[in-house]
Amino acid sequence: MNRNRSSGFSLIEILVTLAIIALVSALVIPNTTSVFRASLDSYARKAVNQFREARDFAILMNRVVKIQFDLDKQNYWVEDAPADFLLPKKRENDDELSDEEKKKDQKKNQAFRMTTTITKKKLNIPSGLRIHAVISPRSKKILTEGMADIVYFPHGSAEAAVIHLEDMEGNKRSLIVHPITGKTRLVSGYYFPSEDRKR
Repeated sequence: MNRNRSSGFSLIEILVTLAIIALVSALVIPNTTSVFRASLDSYARKAVNQFREARDFAILMNRVVKIQFDLDKQNYWVEDAPADFLLPKKRENDDELSDEEKKKDQKKNQAFRMTTTITKKKLNIPSGLRIHAVISPRSKKILTEGMADIVYFPHGSAEAAVIHLEDMEGNKRSLIVHPITGKTRLVSGYYFPSEDRKR
């Protein structure tokens, strides 16, 4: 009589299977990392294009254009205001403002309206990426929470600003807005306009 053969796996079959899994993992994991890196670069390039559109819109429509960032919610949108709009002055601390000065600043900000020409709605930062910080000439500190913005003027200039982007893997990019030309360039790592802003 023939005995029934056991339907289990032999030790050699298990070892071969584990070796195949290890080999596939070794090939796939580095590619996954490069996909995250590519998505950071592709998103940063897309942001550069949107910033260029905001600048072009300011020139063509004779408007002041603002890209508004909500760093807590990780989203942004584009607003515009009349060409004669004046930005609030640079201040040390908003807590030092009188009630009258706060009302004036609020009234100035109400001149801005969301424009659907560039962004049709508030845009969320893609999953796995985030805006780490915004450096603005109107703030003495590097903004990592709350609201921040970049402003473009009708003659093509802009406020000097830097936006720090990063992904889950710790890859970093900076978008640098030139104040005279209003053009944006993309660089690797975190760029700081001056040594005193480094942390």
